This record gives sequence, C-alpha cells and structure tokens, in this order.
Amino acid sequence: MTGGAKRKALIKTERLFTRIGEATPRRTTAALAGSAGFVIRMMELVVTSSGRIRVVGQLVLKIKYCHAVFETHPEVKKRCEAILRDVLQRNGVAVEAIGFDNNHVHFLVNVSINYIPELVKKLKGETARKLLTEFPEVKRKYFWGSGFWNPSWYFDTGGSFKQVKDYVLNQKLTRHEREAALAQQTQNQKQLTDYA
Repeated sequence: MTGGAKRKALIKTERLFTRIGEATPRRTTAALAGSAGFVIRMMELVVTSSGRIRVVGQLVLKIKYCHAVFETHPEVKKRCEAILRDVLQRNGVAVEAIGFDNNHVHFLVNVSINYIPELVKKLKGETARKLLTEFPEVKRKYFWGSGFWNPSWYFDTGGSFKQVKDYVLNQKLTRHEREAALAQQTQNQKQLTDYA
C-alpha cells in the first residue's frame, strides 16, 4: 500500500471514529498495514504541514501559599476558568477537561507542538495579572502583593486517557465518592482484546 493510500485510510478512520476507545474495524485495520491495529481516539490530532501530533497530558497549577481561593471565592474560580480557556485557545491547545479543587486546577490538554514551560508561563502570567487586577480584595487578603500561582507546576502524559479525564473532572469528591466512581469505571472498562 502506498503512503498516500495509508494516509487516506487514516483520515477516513479519524472521521469515522470519534468516541474514546472505539476500535477500528478490521477492513480499515487491514488498510493500515504496518501501523497499530487500533486507533484509540482521545482528542483531535493537531495537523501540521508535515505531520499529525497528539500530546495529551494532565497539567496541574497550584495557588501560592495553598490558599483555598477557588472554594471561598467562586467568582474567582469562574473568571480563572474563562481566562485559562482563552489563553489555551489562543495558543492552539485543545482542552478536554478542567477541574478545580480548593487551591489548584487540573487540565487535560493536547499541547501538540507547544513548548510546555512557555505555555505554563503564559497561563500563569495572564491569569495572575487579570485576576489580581479584577479582584484586589483577594490580592490583599491572600497574597500580600506577591503572585497568584505557586512557582511549581506538574505535567504528565502517563495513564489511561479515561482515568486521567475522570480524575480531572472529579476534583473535590470525597475519597468514598472517588472509590465508587473508580469501581464503576473498572466495571465498564473494555480491554483491547474486546475489539479483536
């Protein structure tokens, strides 16, 4: 099979299968000889002039001094999410999920060709500047003139897409609620052999 035919088959497969974990049918799998037998759809592929990219990972940003700003000030949380989504969109980053806890935020994102430290710098800088300007009482009460975000951050591409997405979306659940959700997820989880 020529490179062009493989590419057409892959594009056709990408259009047909959009649900997470849906398997590629055998006829399309045969058309993709030499490549993986399954196309697991997690997020859209980012198309560049010479390739397709998907670098999906969890990004975590923590509030400076661990103040529970998102719990005590829901308007700050709402505005922070809007700013974060705007910055991510302007930088070509696809957002699958955003989850807030009292003092930190989790994202499930496709960073594609973005340099992650530079992206984090943009996210932290713009949100901090706008939030501390729009909510001066929060700045006075919690941050004493310093920054909004803790200087550390975390990014990881490991783990199952579904598990990471559920984790990000289930922030603020009690331990018992998380365990129940995980048990339900495990019951519904399909194995790759189920698609053979």
